[in-house]
Amino acid sequence: MKEQLGSRLLLLLLLLLGLAASSTSPLGNLNRDYVLRGGSANLDANESNNTVTQGLRVNLRNGKDARKQYELQESELTDIQNFNSADENEVLKARLALAQAEILRLKNKIHKLTYMDRLYFASGVLIDVPEEFLNGWTNYYSQPYSHGTMFTDLLGDELGTFILVGARFQNSSKLALAAMGRRSIVLDTDNDGSVVFENGVYWYLTEFSFGFSDSDFVELMDCDVAEPESPKRLSWFIDLGWGGYRAGSHLDLYSKTKWEKVLYYA
Repeated sequence: MKEQLGSRLLLLLLLLLGLAASSTSPLGNLNRDYVLRGGSANLDANESNNTVTQGLRVNLRNGKDARKQYELQESELTDIQNFNSADENEVLKARLALAQAEILRLKNKIHKLTYMDRLYFASGVLIDVPEEFLNGWTNYYSQPYSHGTMFTDLLGDELGTFILVGARFQNSSKLALAAMGRRSIVLDTDNDGSVVFENGVYWYLTEFSFGFSDSDFVELMDCDVAEPESPKRLSWFIDLGWGGYRAGSHLDLYSKTKWEKVLYYA
């Protein structure tokens, strides 16, 4: 009797242990399913494992594809940036070539005006210019510094595109100083007496004076009295009945007859 009871208790204990194992372990479920369904659970489990593995492989492949696509996009972006940079360089090179061509065209034009058409043309305030250099220029005004210059004397017959203004000592074959520029700028009466820059020279035309300087600083007390020692300043009284004031560093010439004022057009 005791032996039968012990056997039943042992069997019950084993049964309880088996149920506990089957409820906590996936393998327990798998074994149980295998027992109940004659081994088909192994196939299901393999299919499930294959599905998970395939999904993992797909995800890995997608990750590689995404990385590859990102690398391609990054490469394409780099190529686009390089292309734009190279394109910009080409545009700048083209602009530089056009600018150089324009500079060459202007140099050729100046050369043509100066040499090919025999017109002497130079920038800045010039010192000791031989009159034989003045090819292409026509003198239309030549009076001693004692002569009272009028604005109409500056205009002359309003011929030519350019004007040359200078001073020379009596009977000299050289202009002591001279400057030239476009008539439309040098003789512009709309400047309100302000200094204008033309052909490397600073010009002024006021109600009472006319002249030029190599500096933008002029001190007009009717005429320019700045830098008395400067050889590159010319100043004449205008419409006052007085003559010219200075030719370079030679001052107070308004009553002198040995200095001459000259104007040319071209």
